[in-house]
Amino acid sequence: MGPTPVHARSDHDLFRTELVKLIDHRRELVKLGELIDWQAFADEWSPQFVCTTGHPALPTRLMASLLYLKHVDALSDEDTVARWGENPYWQHFSSERYIRHDLPCDPSSLVRWRQRIGEAGCEWLAQSIAAAAKGRVIAQRLYEQRRDSRNKLYALHAPEVECIAKGKARTPYEFGVKTSVAVTTREGLVVRMRSMPGNPYDGHTVDSQIEQIGILTGTTPKMALVDRGYRGVQASADTRLPVSHTRRLPKNLKKLLKRRQVVEPMIGHMKTDGLLDRNWFKGALGDAIHAVLCCAAHNLRMILAHPRCFTAPSSAIWCSR
Repeated sequence: MGPTPVHARSDHDLFRTELVKLIDHRRELVKLGELIDWQAFADEWSPQFVCTTGHPALPTRLMASLLYLKHVDALSDEDTVARWGENPYWQHFSSERYIRHDLPCDPSSLVRWRQRIGEAGCEWLAQSIAAAAKGRVIAQRLYEQRRDSRNKLYALHAPEVECIAKGKARTPYEFGVKTSVAVTTREGLVVRMRSMPGNPYDGHTVDSQIEQIGILTGTTPKMALVDRGYRGVQASADTRLPVSHTRRLPKNLKKLLKRRQVVEPMIGHMKTDGLLDRNWFKGALGDAIHAVLCCAAHNLRMILAHPRCFTAPSSAIWCSR
């Protein structure tokens, strides 16, 4: 016999809560189930069930949904029907009214259905193309931006992402949020790390850096070794800012400025050994939290690598980038 129509099923129960009242309708699988034309499967596959005797076949939507879910998650027939009994969203996707704890069918039923509908019947599973056409989303800001537009949108899932010019041959640009890092000259401990949304000029961040260093360490540095991004900047605190590659500097200060480069390998270690290379947290708040956690994790890795605890002296000199 032909498949059982959904509207002909008599499984209404006043004493059970329906699935539509238990699930979150914002889930992607729930929205996808509303976009697919399930009746098309019943219309196309019905000629394969011309016999009027025997037990009714399983509903077409149930079998179509199982075939979809099997290949979406790359599962075997046995694992597909087993997971269906554990997942209420899969059951709602296949039009179940109430949650079920048994298997929807025997795994061999999937084999027989594939053999019966054949390649031509499976082509109707390409209804996913029509569903994609109905559910496509276009961002107006992304659609309207041009090559010379300001405040470009680089990532739909993270609109705060910015294009940061690195000025290096290997990586001329990076996409993300600028992060300011300050480390001690000798030990390489990170004493300050903060995200800088809006890609501000380096020189405009020096006061906030010194302020955070004072909060975290309890001392204000007497000297900060900085790069040329801080040229012409004077700190509001009593902190000297020697700039690297400055001519006519005293020999001892020029030698000390070479230690500013210690910040570069520290950043490299935080990217390769830690999670600084990619932030999985969402939004500007996630960027700020991620930067602080990367700072703390880097210091812990250094402490674990050496059997002694580092302490920064009160007159610590730090390097900034």
